[in-house]
Amino acid sequence: MELTPWEAFAVGMLVGPFVMLTVVTLVDEYRFKKEERLRMIYAPVCPRCLGYIPNNDTPGLYPGALSRADNHTEICSECGSDEARLHFLGRYVQPRTEWPITG
Repeated sequence: MELTPWEAFAVGMLVGPFVMLTVVTLVDEYRFKKEERLRMIYAPVCPRCLGYIPNNDTPGLYPGALSRADNHTEICSECGSDEARLHFLGRYVQPRTEWPITG
């Protein structure tokens, strides 16, 4: 049987301080997972590769890179690095009209 964090909190109040520490840890972990899920839901999507900004491991945690195609659009870190390499080598940087999301 799995307890909700609040049920576990009530049980911890009855048992003692050691369990109370465990329950507080459970509640904090639950809160962290909720914040992480919300961050993934509202995280911006890279218009160049359709991945999360700044990356798929930490979506929405910090800003991404500015695209060299128009110096205005925010893209993910990986696409930003790719555009920087292409620019450094003097190669073609894909314009916004060729991205999956152009609007």
